[in-house]
Order: sequence, then structure tokens, then C-alpha cells
Amino acid sequence: MLRENLDAGNSAIGLKTKILTGIVFANRIYSPELIKVVETIGLHFGLTEDDFKKVTQYVQDDHIDQISDDPKVTASMVLVKAASPSPAEISEDVVRICRESELTPPQIVELIAWISVLQMLYRLKSFYPPATLGQ
Repeated sequence: MLRENLDAGNSAIGLKTKILTGIVFANRIYSPELIKVVETIGLHFGLTEDDFKKVTQYVQDDHIDQISDDPKVTASMVLVKAASPSPAEISEDVVRICRESELTPPQIVELIAWISVLQMLYRLKSFYPPATLGQ
């Protein structure tokens, strides 16, 4: 699943945006392990520590409205930030931001599928604690 999700040829939203939204998700669920995994992947695709810091700051500060000059990147982060908690917090404002940025249905589906993959990785450690994986 990771290989397919990180194949640029299969991405409607773009891998850098996808990875940045993965950092949003990992921060929203407060998983230092998942943050480290997604950041490691991000470094492989050319993202920087500064990129990660900006995204983390965005997640932690409700007063930051724009994270990127690209409206689709900003809308992607807004969407994932709202979709990450359980239950999701997708409001009329989130829908409006996605529409105004012209996020396409395939891009929205890709983002939601991506955070589902990350959620699976996060929950995997609940079923298979690290001590049992080496046995």
C-alpha cells in the first residue's frame, strides 16, 4: 500500500502535498513514531526540516489560515486536519475551502485514502507491539 501510495504516477494531488498532509495527520493524532516515519519519507522526496516545522506549527496553531501559496496545498492541509480526528470535523468552511481551491474529487479521495493508510500503520503497533515483531 505504501509503494502504491508513493508512486508519483498514481498521484492526483502530488507526493509532496501528500507527504505534508501525512505530517498533518500524524501530528493531529499525536504520534511521534508516525511523524518520524512520514518525515523520513518526506526527506526522500525532497522536503526539508523547515517544511516539517511549518506544517507542525500549522497543526498546533488554529490562527494560521494559509500554509502555502498554492491554494490546493492549503486546502489539502485544511481537509486532512479536519478529517484526522474521530469523529471527523469537516465543516461547511472546510468544504468551501476545498471548493474554492478547486480540489478535484480524485484528489480528495486520494487524500482520505492516504490518511487511511497512515491510520492503519498507526494502529498496527496496537496489534503487534514492537517487541513481538522481531520474533
